[in-house]
Amino acid sequence: MIGESVVLEKEPISWEEQERSLGLHLPQDYKALVSKYFTVNLGPISVVTPRAGTPGEPDLFAATRDSEVIFRDFFIDDPDEIADPMRQDGSPLESYSEVFDFYPKLPGLLKWGMDYLGGSYYWYVDGPPEGWAIVAQANEGWWDEHRMPMSEYLYGIVTRSLECDVAPKLFNEDRIFVEWPWPTPGETA
Repeated sequence: MIGESVVLEKEPISWEEQERSLGLHLPQDYKALVSKYFTVNLGPISVVTPRAGTPGEPDLFAATRDSEVIFRDFFIDDPDEIADPMRQDGSPLESYSEVFDFYPKLPGLLKWGMDYLGGSYYWYVDGPPEGWAIVAQANEGWWDEHRMPMSEYLYGIVTRSLECDVAPKLFNEDRIFVEWPWPTPGETA
């Protein structure tokens, strides 16, 4: 669907070092995808790529930490707002009824992506990595969840076969995959 990398010379990612610094193993589909490409931008979603010289967050832990700070700052005035993660329609998430913790707390959210409208995409780290759910939060504060691998989730978003209340529906179908550069604000992927 997305072809070969257009960046022929790129630093390899040391997954052993990445996983050691995180203290956990990462899903195989994630490692395969970001190893192959310099950057990964599918449809509206940009995937955190822990490779030297890539734009955005330098690693998953830094991306998660930055999201947690923003999340806590956003809700600091009204802590009751973060008590229950809700969908856009106000219904509760099926599997989660309390505010999320962020990794390294377990179970916790580990950020792997973001979209051009400010949405954040996480794994819910609980158990083996191949079983981690995808939990997404819109910039406006609502949540969505899907129990599937990241690669299946991204495929569902770009083919529009997955119903997700967080991922933007508008993106350039002629440019579903962009390896470099990521579109500037106001330009769709």
